Amino acid sequence: MKPCFVSPLIQTVGRELGIEVRLEPKYGYAGQLILPNGQKRYFRNNSFDINLLGASEIAKDKMYAASFLAKMNYPVPEGEEFFSDAWCETIASKREARAAYRYAQSIGFPVIIKPNNKSQGEGVFKVAGKIDFFRSVETITASDRVFLVQRIVEGDDFRFVVLDQEVLAAYQRIPLSVTGDGQSSILTLLKQKQKSFDRLKRFIRISFADNRITNQLKQLKLTLDSILGMGQIIQVLPIANLSLGGEAIDLSEKIHPDWKRLAIEITRAMGLRFCGLDFIIQGKIWAQPFSYVILELNPSPGLEHFASLGKKQRERVKIIYRKLLETFLEN
Repeated sequence: MKPCFVSPLIQTVGRELGIEVRLEPKYGYAGQLILPNGQKRYFRNNSFDINLLGASEIAKDKMYAASFLAKMNYPVPEGEEFFSDAWCETIASKREARAAYRYAQSIGFPVIIKPNNKSQGEGVFKVAGKIDFFRSVETITASDRVFLVQRIVEGDDFRFVVLDQEVLAAYQRIPLSVTGDGQSSILTLLKQKQKSFDRLKRFIRISFADNRITNQLKQLKLTLDSILGMGQIIQVLPIANLSLGGEAIDLSEKIHPDWKRLAIEITRAMGLRFCGLDFIIQGKIWAQPFSYVILELNPSPGLEHFASLGKKQRERVKIIYRKLLETFLEN
C-alpha cells in the first residue's frame, strides 16, 4: 500500500494551528482532529468534515449532479444514464446495454462511457464502435450498476479547487502522453514515462495492457510497437486525470476574476464548501468565461499529483489544507 499523502501534511498543519492529530495506527489514512476547545473532527484520506453529507453524495453521483446543475442552467455534457443488464432485470427497466448502444448511435461515435460513481478516471472509456462499446460496458458493469453514455466535449480540461469564497488552485490537466525520439517504440516511451513517475514519487502505475491505451492508439492508427518521429507528441489516454499519469499546468495565479466567481457560485449552488470542479473549456482561464461545460464535481478533491509538480505547488496544497483546518477553528 502506498503511503498516505494527506496525513503527514495534516500533522504538520495541525501542529502549526494547535490541533492535535491522531492517526489510525495501522495504515495512517484516517485521522481524528482534536481542536483546542476539545471538539473533534475527522478525516479519511482527502475526505474531511466540511461538506454536508447530502450535498457530498449528490456531487459524487454524476447523474444526480448533472441533473441539478442542468436545472440551474449550468452547461453539462449531453448524456444519459443506463443500467447493467442484471440491475435492469431487478428493477424492471429497459435501459440496458442495448438501449445504451442505440443512444450512442443517436448522438454519434465516438462517445464517452463511464461509471456513475467512480472518481480519478477509473473505468472511463472513449469508444468508437460497437465491439469496443459492449466490451467497455461489460467491464464497467462487472462492478457498477449505473453507467453514463456522453457526447464528447471538445476543449481543454481544467480543475478548480474552491473553499468557501476562494479559488485556491486552478490548473490545466493534460492526458498521459509520450514524445517520440525517432527510434523508440510507444511501449518503450511509456516505460520511460513510468520511470520518471517513480523518480518524482508519483504513485502511478501505467497498465501497458490497459485497453483504453490500445483503443486510443488504434484511433490514431498506431500500436504499442509503433515508433514516433522525433518530437512527435501523442496522447495515449483519452482522459486527463492526474491519477492516470496526466500532467498539470499550474495557472492558479492567472485565473480571471470572472472564472473565480463562477467556480465559487457553482460550488455554493450545489451546497458545498470544499470542492474540486472539473471543466472543459473552449478558451483561456485568464480571459472572461466564454464557453464551458461542467464535467464533474468532487467534494473531496485529491491534490497529491498536483503537489508533485514542484515545491511551489506542494506549498499551495499545504495552504489549502491549512485553510481547510482553519474553518474548524472558526466554528
